Parts: sequence; structure tokens; C-alpha cells
Amino acid sequence: MSKGKRVRGERASHPARSTSRSSKTSSPSYSQKLDRASQHIEDLGIAERTWLGTSAYAIVTEADPKTGRTVSKARITEPPPGLLSLIVGDAVHALRASLDHLALELAVAHQSPAPLSEPIEKASEFPILPLKAGNDLGSDLFHRVKKTGEPAPGSGLHKLQGVHPDAVEAIEGKQPYHRGTAFAEDPLWVIHELDRIDKHRRLHLTAYAMGAVGIGAGPGETAYIGKLHGEKMGHSGPVEDGTPVAIFTASLDSHFQLHFSRQITLAESGLPNGGALAESLAKLRDYVQDEIAPLLKLWL
Repeated sequence: MSKGKRVRGERASHPARSTSRSSKTSSPSYSQKLDRASQHIEDLGIAERTWLGTSAYAIVTEADPKTGRTVSKARITEPPPGLLSLIVGDAVHALRASLDHLALELAVAHQSPAPLSEPIEKASEFPILPLKAGNDLGSDLFHRVKKTGEPAPGSGLHKLQGVHPDAVEAIEGKQPYHRGTAFAEDPLWVIHELDRIDKHRRLHLTAYAMGAVGIGAGPGETAYIGKLHGEKMGHSGPVEDGTPVAIFTASLDSHFQLHFSRQITLAESGLPNGGALAESLAKLRDYVQDEIAPLLKLWL
């Protein structure tokens, strides 16, 4: 068998080519990647709840009976297990891969029944561009072409060669740079950035985040609060062992209970507002699954 025939045979058996419109035997590979991300997120939620259910992270409250001043502090005797960082990395990589698989499947579908050329397949990627990339505006980089009129390497158009022009336009409309200086809050950018950090720099380090402090009564009881002066009521962001999360002074005849929301977040910036791990990743998964994939399904 000649080299040319062998190459054609290999290309025909490429997994991406089994995801054409006529395929009825399996779900598209981008959908399988989303399913894998969902499994990682479920595992992460279990591991997250398990650790929070231990005594490794607690809130201790001390009140001065003479002054009525109460201080509540985080007490962290053990860091979250390293497994959490590994699961986060696996989840965000599956999400990023699902987008790249989707981009290739769009090209395969548009070029069908002709086989996808090797240059198009090698360049294929779901572009995710910030407001600025180096000295270039993200919008300029997406549309950059060479003097010959061909898409310039690294541009969004180059990564989406072979994709239906309307699908390219739809993907461009979802680029993070459309949010201006708030591009880093865009779900696509969060996925891209977390995956980049996990692959090229270090594993995501876990930190601790507190939500608001609730004040109430126990079951069947009534809470009574006299004069209350809050120096600090709640904490948003990472905490360490000994970090105060609530400081206030109440009248000595007050009776109430404090309720604290404990979470685990990432030390690396990325998750909006330092959100809880599993919950935040589930929102990223939902964005790809409910916003991006349906938008592009017409061209698959």
C-alpha cells in the first residue's frame, strides 16, 4: 500500500470524523468531553463536602463578657487535600477540550463529504481572546489576515478554517473581548485561563473563602439582639488560620447564634468572586453546554 493510501486510511479512521451529521452510534466528542467534565465536577463536590465536614476548617468564637465584644476566627488545622487541585485541573481541561473538539467538528461538518485537509485540522482550535493580546487588540487578532488575504497564523480566522462563515461569526460574537475591561469575568476566558495555568505553571492551590455571617436562633428558640455594633460582619475572599471573619459588640443581654458559610476556592485568581469550587465549575460547564453548544449546533 502506498503512503498516500495509508494516510487516507488513517484519516478516515480519525475519531473526529465519526462525529458527522450522519453518525447515530455515538454522541459527538465535544459532548463526551462535557460529560467527563460533569463527572469531575461531581467528584469535586463530594470531596469538597467531605473535607468541609471534618474539623480541619472550623470557626471559633470568643466573647468578652465584660465588654460584649465578640471575635470569630477561622481555625484551619489541615489544608484541603491535594486531590481537590487535581480534580479542578481535570475538570477545566475537559471543558477547554470540549470547545476545541467542537471547533474541529464544525469544520468536519462543513467540509463533508470531503475529508478535512491536514493544515486545517492542525490549526483547528476554539479561539478565546482577551481584550488585548500583547500589543494587539483581541478583535484585531481574531480577524487578522496576511497580505494574500489568507488568515494569519494565530488569528481566530486561522483556527476556524473550514468552519461555516456563519458559525465563525457566531463564535466571534462570544469572544471575551466584547466585554471590554471585564473580559476576565467571561466564562470562556475563565476556562481558558484556568486550563492554561494548570498546564503550564502549577496546580491550582486551594484557599478558603467565607460568605456572609448569619445571625439567628436555634430550633424552637427566639433570637434577641440588643444594641449591636459590627466592626466586621462576614468575610469575602481567602482566609488563613486565625483570620477574623466577624468582629462585633452587642449588649450583654443579647441572645443569638452565629451561622457561618464556609467554602473552598482557588488561591489563583480566576473564579469570579472567589466562588466555591464545584458550584463555580458547574456554572462554567453550564455556559458551554447551554449557551455555546446550542448556538453552534445548526452547523454540525
